[in-house]
Amino acid sequence: MDRMDRLEPMELTPPGDDIAGRADACAAAPLLNCLIREVAQPYPDPDGRRVYRLPGGGRLLRVGGGRRPVGPEVYAAGGWQRVGHTELVKLVAEELRRHTGLSNDELPAEMIDSRVAVAALLAARDRAAVPEDPYVRSEQALVTGHPYHPAPKARGGGPVASWLPYAPEAHARFPLVLLAVREDLVAEEGDTSALDALGQAPPGYRLLPAHPWQLD
Repeated sequence: MDRMDRLEPMELTPPGDDIAGRADACAAAPLLNCLIREVAQPYPDPDGRRVYRLPGGGRLLRVGGGRRPVGPEVYAAGGWQRVGHTELVKLVAEELRRHTGLSNDELPAEMIDSRVAVAALLAARDRAAVPEDPYVRSEQALVTGHPYHPAPKARGGGPVASWLPYAPEAHARFPLVLLAVREDLVAEEGDTSALDALGQAPPGYRLLPAHPWQLD
């Protein structure tokens, strides 16, 4: 029996629509980078593809691409099968459990939350007007986050509607809220003259700009 035929099979997830597929790819790349760097072992492949053995379960993993791996596949039922993000999360969680001997229920939830955030950002960017300023565009370009973090865009499980209106990656624009703070309670350092141009505070008060998300 061929060594590959003895590998444990796994359930596979079919690809979704365009946003879902793009979100899967964006969320899978950093997750695969972590798995390959921390756990996986290079495995010889006659076709020169990037193949790795996952020591915990003995599965073979194949990916394409370079610094951002794409198209993850596992060898199951006698052939290479595509793996969706949900099953990739399960695979990574199981490998880490076997590798460390510890279970971590929070990490898979963060991986899924990160993918949900990426999907929301991609959908919002498709609807939003792209800013003309190249500096602003560069600051709003970090849609996928750190390439070696298993959940780079996780938002702590909060509802998308609570943070998306303020997300720079979604090309969000919004005014700051101006608070009036008593002068005797203000501590300043450096040049704060730019704050004076924001408006006029009542006598005995200073203006303090605040992010609206902080006030919710």
